[in-house]
Amino acid sequence: MTRTPWLGESGAAAAEIALCVPVLIGLILGSVELSRYLWAQNDLQYAVEYASRCAAVDQIKCGTTSGTQAYAASMASQSGISPNDFTVATQACGYSVSVNYTMTSVIPGLLPFNPSISASSCHA
Repeated sequence: MTRTPWLGESGAAAAEIALCVPVLIGLILGSVELSRYLWAQNDLQYAVEYASRCAAVDQIKCGTTSGTQAYAASMASQSGISPNDFTVATQACGYSVSVNYTMTSVIPGLLPFNPSISASSCHA
């Protein structure tokens, strides 16, 4: 008796692909969103560090609260962040700059929540 390859298996490959492709796409998009989140956290941390140092050192550019906020916003490359999102205060440690930012997903509905990012720095 000769056996015909793939006899009775018509459509098995399509069913396997239909099960695996959504999982693979979800992993890829999830990795992209995680990378964006980590990049945004790093970007905002550098922005507040540079702004607090500018407030402590450069009184011409960052001598006022609004000047420091504008400088912090210019250092952050996040779209949609405004100078008013940054908080500038004088504390015991020196000039403190902080930010709270809610990140939105590039693909609506991909994440069930919008992660919040906060960063702060103090420089004497």
